[in-house]
Amino acid sequence: MVTPTLNATRFVQSVSLTLALYFSIIVILSMTMIKPAHASGNVFPIQAPNNVGFLPAYILQFLSVSGTLAEMQAAYNAWLALPTTVCRNQYGPVNCGDISPFSSVVTGPFYTLCPAGYVSGGHDCHLIYPISTCPPHSTGAPATNPTSCTCDDPYVPDPTHSNCILDQYTLSLRIVPGQVEPGKQATVIATVINTVTQKPAAGVAVSIKVDVDAGTGGHAHHDAARPKGSLSGGGSTGPDGTVSFTFMAPEVSGTHTFTAQCDSPTCTNNPVTAKIKVKVDGLELITASPYYALQDSAGKVIGAVKNKHSDNHYLTNAAIKKLKDFAERYNGTVLPGAKLYLNDASLVWGGLFDVGSTPWKSPHTAHDRGRSIDIRAENSGGQYEGAVPFAYFDDTIKAAADAHARAALHCQGSIVTAVCLGIPYNRHFHVDF
Repeated sequence: MVTPTLNATRFVQSVSLTLALYFSIIVILSMTMIKPAHASGNVFPIQAPNNVGFLPAYILQFLSVSGTLAEMQAAYNAWLALPTTVCRNQYGPVNCGDISPFSSVVTGPFYTLCPAGYVSGGHDCHLIYPISTCPPHSTGAPATNPTSCTCDDPYVPDPTHSNCILDQYTLSLRIVPGQVEPGKQATVIATVINTVTQKPAAGVAVSIKVDVDAGTGGHAHHDAARPKGSLSGGGSTGPDGTVSFTFMAPEVSGTHTFTAQCDSPTCTNNPVTAKIKVKVDGLELITASPYYALQDSAGKVIGAVKNKHSDNHYLTNAAIKKLKDFAERYNGTVLPGAKLYLNDASLVWGGLFDVGSTPWKSPHTAHDRGRSIDIRAENSGGQYEGAVPFAYFDDTIKAAADAHARAALHCQGSIVTAVCLGIPYNRHFHVDF
């Protein structure tokens, strides 16, 4: 019987070619399995060890345990390429006897030690390489041992692309400008951020409403009929994650609170609020002076109405200066030693100054911007204390003009001086600065 011998040159060439192919396969696997390309909705497959394939133990005998994994695999592939007439029993030379392709170098018993990456399987060393599955709430492609996983709707990848989670959004409000005058506009900007990606969220429907805080703007009274202003615009967020609303402020001053929420999908911090002050800026409290009176002899604030408007003496700084000049002239030349008794000016934040029996109606004419004030004048009512006598009406009007102000008589049903000279009901001086 002829014993086959090992052609060393052929074997080494086969090993080299096979080794190159083996490493190429490793590179391809590392690119396609371990780090697949990911779209925005993809996550990495979960890698898990699995025992597949085998490396016959006699290859370990041939190379000894000092051989590398690549060398062992190349030798095995070279052995598989031998003609089928040569014994290739997976149990090696024990069962192949003298016709083993490696009989010239194989000696001794089987090795039981397997190299790194393999586990012992008796006469075999089983190769360990990862298999993949998709995380929960995702679908793999291909279905078996997937190389990519796509999150199922409505789930999205987490920041590490390791798991599929539900999108989470947060809402914030910004008002431009942060303060607005009565009857003017402001813009309320709602911004939605995807907290998973930390990027603006488009297509999120946002709703908003506005209310006014009780006891603000100089109005001690409050009810459901109080004007709140109006909102327009809105809808869903755009590519920048924002949606804008236009707020038209009412004529009544006060603090207004906006309450917004994400409707679809919802935001984790629903609802959010933001406030804006509807007010006339720059109004100052009229301070005491020897030339005018803010309170009557009983200590009651002139013009104040309990539980309605108790703080009614505010003007701009320029108007206060003209008022003092006017009062000095009245005290010095019109009626020496007399004071002007100051009635309503503007409320602390300006805006509509509602008088009369109907709230939020019947405003004082021009008492909304801190540039006008009423002064007691002789009339048929009970407010005689400190009133300008009828005989000094003309001189009082002239003294106001000399102080660069304009005084006119107002009365019930008219704001014309000539008419009000003959109508004593609710008669008073209205002074514009």
